[in-house]
Amino acid sequence: MPYHVSARAYLERARAQLDVATAEGLFYAAFELRAGIQARMKEYLQAQESIAQHRKNDWQLGKLGRTLEDVFQIGDQIAEVAVYDPQADEFMATLYYTPVTSELRGNGERLGELLHAMQQFRRDDDAWWQDTRDFLERICRQLATACAGTLLAPLLREPGSDKVVMRAEMFEESHREVLQKLRAGLEVFVRVQYLDELPRVQ
Repeated sequence: MPYHVSARAYLERARAQLDVATAEGLFYAAFELRAGIQARMKEYLQAQESIAQHRKNDWQLGKLGRTLEDVFQIGDQIAEVAVYDPQADEFMATLYYTPVTSELRGNGERLGELLHAMQQFRRDDDAWWQDTRDFLERICRQLATACAGTLLAPLLREPGSDKVVMRAEMFEESHREVLQKLRAGLEVFVRVQYLDELPRVQ
């Protein structure tokens, strides 16, 4: 079975390790979560042509976060982009950019202590195990939110032009239909909102 390296693949493996509910599974989950956070940030960066390659190749979460903030400039807000077809008088699709938040990056950096040899033996009834599991579960939820959107950036103006660029992962059939209509020259309206939380129903 291939070892996929998308952020969602890392997240899926982390979830599986947490569900196994073993002590060693916590350490494996910590690695998958740390890699998943880095992978999601790099997915956003790799989609941007204006960013220098050496900035995309960094591995430190803090540096990747600063690069994303320099380009996107919306902090931890979620960007909601709704595409409206005036001819049909309906919204064709609603897409989201879900950031790797500063809290998630900070939590990812704290995972480092779980990626090295343990400093001491801990008994099975040590509260450290449950505290660690709770911490990893929180990171897992945060990474799931970061991976929930399909936009690879908020809407950005192309450097040196008036063109606005929308880069997205096209998983849903409705999104593919929108893309086909846009390529065919359909004129649409786009409503952009910035949210603090991802809506429950998308």
